[in-house]
Amino acid sequence: MTIQVPAQIIEKWQEIIDLLAAVLHVPSALIMKVEPPNIRVFVRSESEGNPYERDERACLNTGLYCETVMKTRQLLLVPDALADQEWNANPDIKLGMISYMGVPVAWPNGDIFGTIWVLDDRRHEYSELFRKFLFQCRDVLQADLKSLQASAELETKVLKRTAELHKAQTALAQDFEHALTQVL
Repeated sequence: MTIQVPAQIIEKWQEIIDLLAAVLHVPSALIMKVEPPNIRVFVRSESEGNPYERDERACLNTGLYCETVMKTRQLLLVPDALADQEWNANPDIKLGMISYMGVPVAWPNGDIFGTIWVLDDRRHEYSELFRKFLFQCRDVLQADLKSLQASAELETKVLKRTAELHKAQTALAQDFEHALTQVL
């Protein structure tokens, strides 16, 4: 089942992402959506210096920060990729983004939707308070996804039940017609 995120939810997420970038004083906050074999910038902060564009796609399996987040399903904190042997070749460095903090975003069934993350063009430790704020933002996204999935499941049940009722109504009409021709 493919579930579309409606415009009013995207607008809400835009406000969250803009607030996240402003509070953490970073040029970039993003919500990424997995669309194999790619990951797409689903929502981007409108903050000054954000090098990412909405709907921009990147191939998975290229060493992106968000791949690690989705794989481990854990917070990833990279205060300074330039000084970190594991991250100093990360593709985001080419865009000037050297620090990263991100967490996975999942559907209620556990499937990964994508990630929510922030990047900075300078070293950034991201305090415990900032980490908690990021998790709270992620929880809002996941609550929205839970609501969307529940609505989609309800819609599927209603469509199935409507089809069953239509089939029963057609059968009753045919039985009535048959009975009427027997009487006449």
